Amino acid sequence: MTIASVVDRWPDSARIFARYTLGCASCAISKSETIAQAAAGHGAGRVKLEDLIGELNVFADTGKLPEGAPPAPSLAAKGVPRGMAEQKGIKHVIAVMSGKGGVGKSLVAGLLAVGLKRRGFTEEQIRNIRDAYRIVYRSDLKLAEALARLEPQADGRPEIRAFVDFINASTRSLVR
Repeated sequence: MTIASVVDRWPDSARIFARYTLGCASCAISKSETIAQAAAGHGAGRVKLEDLIGELNVFADTGKLPEGAPPAPSLAAKGVPRGMAEQKGIKHVIAVMSGKGGVGKSLVAGLLAVGLKRRGFTEEQIRNIRDAYRIVYRSDLKLAEALARLEPQADGRPEIRAFVDFINASTRSLVR
């Protein structure tokens, strides 16, 4: 089962995921990521899948949360959407984050690559997206110059075409 399917059916199960420091319930990838994938990828070896599944099964069968489950978030009780992709008017979310040096930056890039692989992207397509990102966000080019550089590369590469078209169609500014 995907995390989203579990949380949709048993909303308080998000508290069990949180108990294992898996913030998966509000993540946009939860719609395509299984419990096992989350435990392996985000649990970093500290989450025992059997324990997590056991607690989720007990909760599904009895409706009782395990001892030590965090309190329910107050915003969820007020009907605030769980994730950005579920908010009214948002059609596309580009999951890109950058930072300076260190493990966190590598982890984010790695998680994005893992998510793209799980969605069926090839190594070459992931490399193309990374290269396009670098041209737009990390070069000293003006946005128009960066897009002009990407335009010839977008022919025959749908992942770059989608990136360029998204930026061109945007009616709001792009933070770089």
